[in-house]
Amino acid sequence: MAKEEPEQKKKVSRIKVKKKVWYKILSPALFGEKEIGEAYLVSADSAVGRKMKVNLKDLTGNMRDQNAYIIFEIKKAVANILHTRTIGYELTASFVKRLVRKSADRLDDYFTFTLKDGRSIIIKIMIITLNSTQRSTQKQIRKQIQELFREEISKLDLDGTIGSIISYKLQGESKKKLAKITPLKEIAIKYLGLATGKAQITDTVAEAVAVEKAVEETAEEMLQEASQEA
Repeated sequence: MAKEEPEQKKKVSRIKVKKKVWYKILSPALFGEKEIGEAYLVSADSAVGRKMKVNLKDLTGNMRDQNAYIIFEIKKAVANILHTRTIGYELTASFVKRLVRKSADRLDDYFTFTLKDGRSIIIKIMIITLNSTQRSTQKQIRKQIQELFREEISKLDLDGTIGSIISYKLQGESKKKLAKITPLKEIAIKYLGLATGKAQITDTVAEAVAVEKAVEETAEEMLQEASQEA
């Protein structure tokens, strides 16, 4: 009688599933290294380079700061903690709209400035005057604020610049100096971010754009004068 062959053991493939872990996300030293969120990840390395927005009010505890956001980037992981660095600042669109008044002029512009460490940043500015102003006055304001901001920002790093903005030091000091030209209601920084890659605009290009604007405005003024004389 033939012996029965032993049943072959079935091979079971086991796929190892990596377990996810909760990681705390901390703000940089500028904001007191507070916990600003959590991430549920398989590996901390996968979070490095990710960006996140946090309402400024949640960082300072001041209700007046609820109209601004700080942009962070996760730069490294130590144990179960993700550390960030500050890379930007922006105002909410709704707040910007509320600043505008019919009886005043709104001046929007953007500039590229160089920090003391050599990196470039783009700043979008909105200036609100107390009263209606002439084009020549607006030109003076644009030129003067660019010079004031460049002088101050060249002494600071990115954290120092953002710190100066959220404390209203940069805007407040500029507003006082520009009052010699015309009274201003507000100087608002709508956006600040690092200028990298295609987004980078050199000072030379920015100046060229400013010259082009001035030529167009002068041409418009000449046409208006000609039509009035006619």
